[in-house]
Amino acid sequence: MGNLRKKRILPDIQPAIILWGCFGGICLAVMVIFLQEIWAPVLDYNVSASRVKDLQVIGLSLILFWVFGMIASDLFCSGGEKGPGPVFTGLLSGITTAFVFSSINVLLSRPFLFSWENGIISVQTGTLFFRLIEWLILFSAFAITSCILQSLGAWYRHSRQELKQETVDVREKPSFHGMIYAYRFLILVILALLIVPPVIAYIGMASGVIERDNPAYRPFDSVNVYRMEDESLLILLAPDPGCPQRGPGLRFVNISVDGKDVSTQSIIMNSGLDLSIDPPEGLLYGNNSSAILRGDYLSGNNTVLIRVDVIYTDLGFSDVIYNTTI
Repeated sequence: MGNLRKKRILPDIQPAIILWGCFGGICLAVMVIFLQEIWAPVLDYNVSASRVKDLQVIGLSLILFWVFGMIASDLFCSGGEKGPGPVFTGLLSGITTAFVFSSINVLLSRPFLFSWENGIISVQTGTLFFRLIEWLILFSAFAITSCILQSLGAWYRHSRQELKQETVDVREKPSFHGMIYAYRFLILVILALLIVPPVIAYIGMASGVIERDNPAYRPFDSVNVYRMEDESLLILLAPDPGCPQRGPGLRFVNISVDGKDVSTQSIIMNSGLDLSIDPPEGLLYGNNSSAILRGDYLSGNNTVLIRVDVIYTDLGFSDVIYNTTI
């Protein structure tokens, strides 16, 4: 009977370990979403801060993997010979954590439009094939890291507890409050690493130490396109007043219609399109700047629409800041 109980204890405890791994994956996903949201206002104005955010996410993830492994050891490896081994516990918890986190990340990710140079390359990230490939890559990377660190964390914690209770045949499980108290220092470190870097970034932006300018991505610049007549379009640009203004008359704003560059009159003439743009130099960067496109090519109806893209091209690559069909 004793041997039968000993053989059944491991399968009986596996669902609990899997549930703990699911909880770890959810915690990791919530942390990443929280950091993305809290860093978003900073990254909108200074993209270089994304390196700090990436390092913060990586560092906190590694710490959490280690902590999840140690807590798993306290929860499931305190039954003496009847309990599962710490390495097995860490492996099972780690692979479940990676599975849940990767699934949540892929389900919540959005399709994006990537552009380079003067052309626009659309990457169809919403397809099932791309989602599966994305999930497989993400899961593989996190599974390896999570399994290794959670196994090491569980083994380390189990070894420390065994050294403290060498004379005790069966260890008693610590209470929940006792477990939280034992991890008080790590909890404080995690909270500090989670909150302090974004706070420093916000203070730096408010004081002017961090420059509030991101020329590659200016999401709060206002762009609107209106149809004046069947064969004419009005494009209005109003830069974000929160960013430093560029020099008046600077033209790094490109306009494309159905993928064809119509930024200036000279470009239109070289393309052979029956269009004109006023002013001839195109849409200039400046407050309340405007440009009018005219021509038969712009004629649209409820069935056939034309696509208009407004693109910034001042850093050697293109960034679509506005697109619409009209």
